[in-house]
Amino acid sequence: MYKSYEKTIWSLIILAYFLAFIGPFTSNAILAIMAVLEDTFSVSVDMIALSITLYLVPFSVVQLFSGAISDKIGYFKGILIGSSIFAFSSFYVAISPNIYHFILARFLQGIGAAFLTPLSMALLGDFSPPESRGKIMSGYAVAATAGISSSPIIAGYLAIFNWRFFFYFVAIGTFVFLTILFSKRSTLIRYSPASKSEDIIENIKIALSDKRLIVLGLFGFLIFFFRISFYTYLSKTLSSPPYYFDPVIIGSYISAAGFAGLLSSPIAGFLIDNLGKRFTALIASTLLCITFSLYFLIDWIAVLYILIIIMGLSITTLFITFSTIVVDINPRLRSTYSSVYNFLRFIGYSLGPTLTYPIYAQFGFYGILTVVLVSTFIILLSLMTRFMAQFEKSKM
Repeated sequence: MYKSYEKTIWSLIILAYFLAFIGPFTSNAILAIMAVLEDTFSVSVDMIALSITLYLVPFSVVQLFSGAISDKIGYFKGILIGSSIFAFSSFYVAISPNIYHFILARFLQGIGAAFLTPLSMALLGDFSPPESRGKIMSGYAVAATAGISSSPIIAGYLAIFNWRFFFYFVAIGTFVFLTILFSKRSTLIRYSPASKSEDIIENIKIALSDKRLIVLGLFGFLIFFFRISFYTYLSKTLSSPPYYFDPVIIGSYISAAGFAGLLSSPIAGFLIDNLGKRFTALIASTLLCITFSLYFLIDWIAVLYILIIIMGLSITTLFITFSTIVVDINPRLRSTYSSVYNFLRFIGYSLGPTLTYPIYAQFGFYGILTVVLVSTFIILLSLMTRFMAQFEKSKM
């Protein structure tokens, strides 16, 4: 009986890992095929870039509500809505006859993905035992990072034949997932029924009034904000004098952080389960502060791979730690809390390059490094406060 229950739970955890994988997998693919899309639709790069922005905006904003909607109607219906929108919009992307249809389809994809990401976190929180939650949440980071790292390679390869094949592949994969989802319908409804006690807006108000969640959301905002800003202007710096690195080398630096994150995920899970959440976050943020300080003290270009690998290890560890805390704060409203948290951090991702451009224009890459270093120190000092002490090893 117990083995049957355990098998059921693990099937739901794997389902959650797919949800964590598919959104990042689709969002990053455009980066590898921008030139092909320009030729296909006979447009300039700014129109292709707009399709990225109009994926991220609904992806960020709708997450504020998608978790609360799912807490109200139940996980099964929430996942069904999100994955259905995502599947049909992916097919729409694949058959888009012009750039306007392509952008609209990407916008709809962002709406669908906005349901999938927070629900993957909430599912893992619900179906993981507290003593191994860090390890299971590390799988969430592995799935998301694998999506980010693999999609440009796969999309680029398929574009040799036809870029539309990638989105057909995503659509078919999501339709297969929907079939599996229906086979788990009774289990999802049984273990995560709909809530009738509060309405959607009330659930969001509860989450937004929880200082613990807002602080963690601001940490997520800062990390996403400085990470995307760092990558954007590192790429610009390395492609400019005196370096003139080609795109392959620049891409290898950025990919190194992603693969380092994959390697660090099981380590992060072990540290969380055995040393505690706060202590693990302190280790990771201290490493980040030391790493970014070194850019001001040494010839950083000579050891850039090492610095980026340490950054990837540390940031992934922080993400896993904060995600583990978020799903523990209010078990009754896990979807809502995960949604608000993801909304805050992806807003940072959307705004980072734009808000930091004036700093780069005035002070160059070292201006960006200063922003990054200040952000990491804010996180480190905040983790040392009594407020954050509540997130130590003791159960929440």
